[in-house]
Amino acid sequence: KRRGVELYDLQGQRLGSIDSGRVNNVDGVFDAASQTFLLAGSNRTNTQVDVYRVTTEPVAIELERSFDVPLAEPYGLCVSPTRIFVSDKDGLVQAWSWDGQGPLASYTFQSQTEGCVVDTENGDLYVGEETTGIWRVDLNSDLAPQLFASVDGTVLVADVEGLDIYTGDRGQVLIASSQGDSTFVAYTLATAEV
Repeated sequence: KRRGVELYDLQGQRLGSIDSGRVNNVDGVFDAASQTFLLAGSNRTNTQVDVYRVTTEPVAIELERSFDVPLAEPYGLCVSPTRIFVSDKDGLVQAWSWDGQGPLASYTFQSQTEGCVVDTENGDLYVGEETTGIWRVDLNSDLAPQLFASVDGTVLVADVEGLDIYTGDRGQVLIASSQGDSTFVAYTLATAEV
C-alpha cells in the first residue's frame, strides 16, 4: 500500500519487488500464450492502473504499462482475462481493457466499495460494498446489480473487504473477508447459503 508490489512464494520467501507507488489492490491472471502472469494494481500515487508482467523462470516482475483512470483515488480492483475492474471510495466501479481502453462500463453503488471478484464461468462480477454487503452484477446484461449477501452484523460484519471464488468438488464458493469481526465467510455461489 505504500510503495509497490512484492512477490512471495507460498512458504513466505520474498522473491522480488517493484517500487511503483501506493498500490492498493492487486489481482492477476495467467496468460497461457506467454506463460506469464499479468497483474493489475490500483495506484493511488498517480491515479492510474498499473499492469505488471511476472515471469516464473526466472522470477521477475516488470511494469508493462500504466493508464490514467478518471477516479479521485483508484481503490478496489479485480480482473478477468479481458477486463480490469477498478473502484473509488465513492461507490463507482469502472471496467477497462488490459490495454487501457475505457471505461467500457460503469456501475454505481451508494457507498465505498473495495473487494471484488469476477466469476468468469457465469459472467458475473461480485462487488463488496463495505457497509452494505456483496452485490452480483450480470456482466452480460443491463440488469441492475442484485444484493447477494447483506451485512447483518452477525455472519457478515462491516467492512466487507476481499472477495475470491474457489471452485472445488462441491461447486463454486464465494469467500468474503468480514473485516469487522476478523473472519471469512464462505457462500455457496449458486444459492448464497453460508
